[in-house]
Amino acid sequence: MRTEMKIGILLASTNSLLAHLLSPPLFVSGFVSGLLISLAFYFIIIGILPEKTYLKFKAHQAKKFSKIRKIVGVN
Repeated sequence: MRTEMKIGILLASTNSLLAHLLSPPLFVSGFVSGLLISLAFYFIIIGILPEKTYLKFKAHQAKKFSKIRKIVGVN
């Protein structure tokens, strides 16, 4: 199981646990729930990609972040 898949499952379970245990105001609850579910969905989708597509995606991400590192000046 890929790391992204584990992170997605962890975020989804954290959302369920927080919704069950806490009762914050509706706005805060909705915001946090929406954020956690969208991140969980993103990570799960990345985690279930086929190997070829996953490697292309990771190469694209590394290339994109290397450009940002050059601009910012971080090694």
